[in-house]
Amino acid sequence: MDINQEDGLIDTIKNQKQDTKSSGVLSTIKWILYFILLCYFTSVTIHGIPPVDKNGLGIGAKTVPWLIWGFALLCYFVILLNKVFLKKNYNIDYTENNSWYIGYINESIYLIVTLFSYIFALGYLCMKLRNRESSMYGGGIKDDFTSLPFLRKGDNIPKISRSLRYFMFIGAFLIILNCITNIYLYLKNRQENEKNETLNSIYKSQTTVLLIIIITLIALLLLGGKVDWANEKSTSASEEIFKWIIMTVILLTVGIMVNKDLGTWFFGINYF
Repeated sequence: MDINQEDGLIDTIKNQKQDTKSSGVLSTIKWILYFILLCYFTSVTIHGIPPVDKNGLGIGAKTVPWLIWGFALLCYFVILLNKVFLKKNYNIDYTENNSWYIGYINESIYLIVTLFSYIFALGYLCMKLRNRESSMYGGGIKDDFTSLPFLRKGDNIPKISRSLRYFMFIGAFLIILNCITNIYLYLKNRQENEKNETLNSIYKSQTTVLLIIIITLIALLLLGGKVDWANEKSTSASEEIFKWIIMTVILLTVGIMVNKDLGTWFFGINYF
């Protein structure tokens, strides 16, 4: 190898390091902005649909529902980890000759779909756990976080009609079917589809949405006992339990059928 070739190799290595560093900085900024948006929509939701006055959900108006924020943080980590660590099933050395904006479109697909799905899931969760009392009583210093007002829930008592609750239920049902359908079509021809980064972004977003739905169902199961259903005139605990069971049965049944047909485990998700 002559001197010119060595110099060219050194320049190439330097450029690769600079590109990697620049990509890392942009990725960090992207996820920080995403986290800010997620916190903003969480704050708006718990202010408009405050959860019941119970430990962990805030006791009294203008208190912090820590369990809701924990749900938000868990969803954020799932969204982040699924994007970064979800691996392809085939080692394909393939480079697309796309314009520079295609990469931004692919990133936007994942970020927008997952963020909007999280907002829907959070709204559904808060609607189920909403405060049904005619008044809210105060809490102690543990719940009084005056330095961070955006963390606190609102003091209104939301009135949500029975028809709107059924619309939300149907919406959740359609999201589940849409996710599983898109995942099935992707995995049916996975080796070819993995060559297309747009399809990869769609697949990752759909698996992330399913994980958010599962987390939401688990949160409803764990936190539903905090709701005083006796104060709700238009619904009952048995009706909400029935809806939860229907949603879970649909997810499990369709999921098992799809995975069995494709010969995969949990919709082809592979982190290792």
